Amino acid sequence: MSKGTEAPARPRRVLVVGGSGMLAGFCRSLAHSGSSIFVLCRNSTKFKRNFVDMSVTVVQPIYTDYRDHLRLAANLTEHCATDAEFDDIIGWVHEEQSQDTPFILARFARRRYLAVLGSSADIPGNSSDFEGRMHAVNPELRISYAVLGFVKSRRAKARWLTDQEISEGVKDAYFSNRNVTVVGQVEPWSDRP
Repeated sequence: MSKGTEAPARPRRVLVVGGSGMLAGFCRSLAHSGSSIFVLCRNSTKFKRNFVDMSVTVVQPIYTDYRDHLRLAANLTEHCATDAEFDDIIGWVHEEQSQDTPFILARFARRRYLAVLGSSADIPGNSSDFEGRMHAVNPELRISYAVLGFVKSRRAKARWLTDQEISEGVKDAYFSNRNVTVVGQVEPWSDRP
């Protein structure tokens, strides 16, 4: 191509685990910014409810249960064989039996893994076992964290974050260069709802 007629850069490809639920607002926002969004979801009900008005070319479902590690790896391998790897993966993996899921997901990310953690999670450090295991799978991967907390004001009783606050906080974490972003507050622990 001659100078000035280069092909436009392809949209960033982002896989979101939890995108059909609490992170639906984050997915919609990212899609409106020009990224191609892929939502890992167990079934079509929540996906259709949250994305009924959006083009399937902008927000695409990948139906699989992340708790079934063999099927997850097979489905993502098949997806990436016919398309491409994901640039980034956002993982809201919050079930105890799914603690190995991020390490499977890491194989399919080219650039970054943003782990979304609940308020009771330890705020990770640079030398965490999690990062060591992630880098053993994918040495080039940048790891960052969004830790979800709660909201407490002087006049009101403490409450958990709303889906909108979670989506906005994860969006802030995604576009920042911070390693750890706390959404809301996580201390003092005794103030939690």
